[in-house]
Amino acid sequence: MKKFFPCMIAAFFALIVSAETPAQAKFNATVSQVDVGGEMLQYQDNRPATEFFNNTLPAIFRVIFANEPFAPTANNAVESVVRLLNIGAFKAFAQSSVQVAPDTYVYKIFTLTDMKAKSILIDPSMSNAPVDLTILPADTRIAFKTRVNFGHIFDMVYAELKNSTDPRFQEIAAGIDQFKQSGFDLRQMCDSVDGDIEILVTGTTLADAGIKVSIPDKNGSISLILKRMIPPADGDIVARIPSPIGEIIVLYQDGRITATNQPRLLEAPAATLASVAGYSNLLKYIPADGCGYFLLDIPQEVIAQVRTALEDTPFVSIFDMLIKPCRAISVFQVKDNGYYSVTASDFSFYQLAQCIQTGALAVPALIALPALEEARERAAVTKCFNNMREISTVILMYCNDHDATFPDSLSQLQEYHLSDEQITCGVIYFGSPVKLTQIRNASSMPIAICPVENTDNAVVIFADGHAETITVENGKNIIDILAENYSLDQKTINYITRKFNENQ
Repeated sequence: MKKFFPCMIAAFFALIVSAETPAQAKFNATVSQVDVGGEMLQYQDNRPATEFFNNTLPAIFRVIFANEPFAPTANNAVESVVRLLNIGAFKAFAQSSVQVAPDTYVYKIFTLTDMKAKSILIDPSMSNAPVDLTILPADTRIAFKTRVNFGHIFDMVYAELKNSTDPRFQEIAAGIDQFKQSGFDLRQMCDSVDGDIEILVTGTTLADAGIKVSIPDKNGSISLILKRMIPPADGDIVARIPSPIGEIIVLYQDGRITATNQPRLLEAPAATLASVAGYSNLLKYIPADGCGYFLLDIPQEVIAQVRTALEDTPFVSIFDMLIKPCRAISVFQVKDNGYYSVTASDFSFYQLAQCIQTGALAVPALIALPALEEARERAAVTKCFNNMREISTVILMYCNDHDATFPDSLSQLQEYHLSDEQITCGVIYFGSPVKLTQIRNASSMPIAICPVENTDNAVVIFADGHAETITVENGKNIIDILAENYSLDQKTINYITRKFNENQ
């Protein structure tokens, strides 16, 4: 007995220590779905996000709308959105990245979720189905597919409106009921959008670029509305719509609405991804079934064409930093306890993170670049303008000391304490063929001009001493601009042209 009680106490404490806490259980359930080991493993409990969405965000909006007449309705709307999203249903998040072969990386994400919770983000009818990406066209650039159920979303939103104490929300619910009585059943239309949304982008050049978008229309409600708005062109074709990427064909077929600018995308492709080198290496790491997928393939040929289009813009340097040839395939799965995705790519998580970080730094700089460039130009113009005003003042002093005669060159002004830098900073001096007192309109007689470096501006000084900034359009002759702006006669134009050529 003396040994029995100590052993029981020791066993009791061991049980307490070894018992898995709720936080540990959440961690284990989440991290077990991703890879441990590799270049990255991250776990995040969702409690901070839940606290922010459920409490902090509504409090922020209450402060923002505090003094507005619509504050009660706005605050009710925020609270309704919080309930509809139900971020608390998403318990934790884990991701990992592992290099599985040379230039091949597998990136996994798992979100631990209460799949029985009510949320517009949780579709109780979602399930996995076989995924065969090899049947996509060989020139696929972007392919996306995911299941949607608008009827489920409508039911939750309608219930929120119907049960709300806010009179405006109740009015919206009553309006939906009235529409139904008049023959327009919004619930039936939303129920029609129950299935897979598909987006496909193909092609290597702009000339052969193809886009196809397909949405479910199970009971034909949406197609019926389209046919009433736009009478059918022929057969299953609902409409033909002109666009910058060619005529877009919209058709209703097999319970789906499909729009495309390339009729070939409505048929089985002549060549598929199964024939493209490199895809088999990625596909062997991807699950065979799922509730959706995403494919991205950006070859060097596409990058070169886009770069050529951006050649003369400030975006090209950012483009070179961020965009590289890449290929990635993701398959999404729904599980009993959450949502799961597996991505196989030829770039690592860290390369992706570096691109995102570079973009985060580059985009603000790119936005600020025009403002910085404009400020630099203004500073250069101001500096040149002030210098030319000082030169014009000294020229008038020279004329006053030399019987109204203009100097032959600016070098004659050094005795008036003009520096060599002021004289030689790009100023083109004309002077005047006659004395200052003989000029009829001194305020329109240019005597010198200074193009401002790296801008489309130039500063002109006139015989009366004032200065003006003019815009020099690209490729236009400065003399022609002066003649047009200041109505110079041919004799003056010939004189300025000769002096311009001598001093340039």
